[in-house]
Amino acid sequence: MKKHIEILFIKVAIWILMGRNLTRCMVVSRRDNNDMWYMAERLESIVQRMDEEYRAGNYGNEPDSAQQR
Repeated sequence: MKKHIEILFIKVAIWILMGRNLTRCMVVSRRDNNDMWYMAERLESIVQRMDEEYRAGNYGNEPDSAQQR
């Protein structure tokens, strides 16, 4: 259940970051806007990995590749 909630919050962050790209505020530079879009894409890949781990039954008990480095 915790992982589902985490995924939900990350998806909300993605929605916010990608939504800002459509209606760019005048105080946000194009560079910052592009950075936010890139962050949203990275978050999408994180959500995908989290969802795959959850479906595979790995609920965070094993270290992932980022922690092994």
